[in-house]
Amino acid sequence: MKKSMSKLLILLITLLMCFNALPVFAANGSNGDAVYRDGVYLIYDHAAILKYGSDGSNMVIETVGNGPVTYDNWTTFLGGHNYLGAFYNPSYQPASSILATAASLEAVPGLQYSWQGQMYVDSTAGSLITPEHITTLRCDGLVEYCYEYNNSRIWGCASAADSNWDISLKSNVSVHQSLGTNGYYYISPNVQCSQTSYTKLIKR
Repeated sequence: MKKSMSKLLILLITLLMCFNALPVFAANGSNGDAVYRDGVYLIYDHAAILKYGSDGSNMVIETVGNGPVTYDNWTTFLGGHNYLGAFYNPSYQPASSILATAASLEAVPGLQYSWQGQMYVDSTAGSLITPEHITTLRCDGLVEYCYEYNNSRIWGCASAADSNWDISLKSNVSVHQSLGTNGYYYISPNVQCSQTSYTKLIKR
């Protein structure tokens, strides 16, 4: 009886260890997807870009607080809040370019977070803004830039910004320096994942 109990205990411990070693995957998410959670300013939410780690675990590329663009694990991204899902532009499938752009932003020294506008650039930025000329990003600005720099539209559809949607063009940056949930005039993580006529992103 004791031997049987010992074997059962060993089996349970082994199963628990295996369970804890399993990676936690985002719901239906794919590499390069824009992922969202709630819990920021009550209604504006938080955005990041999904990138699976080499071991298959969930990683994200994000910018938060006063920090730079960085790689974080899934638990840090969620921060105890509710996951809202993974979103993508169905007219643009490859993720490699989006992830490469995000990696370039992570490598920019001194790039910081700003809540005021999606993106700010330095005075030497050209008409097409390359990563090294970006000085600050909001979380949704990170997503917006990584997609639209690669010609994958997110915001501006059927709105006041319809012809100024590409945030990677210097002439359009000021249009993206807003924050709100009315997608006709404003942009935020909430608007990006709203699945309304103001965004091209749809939920997986």
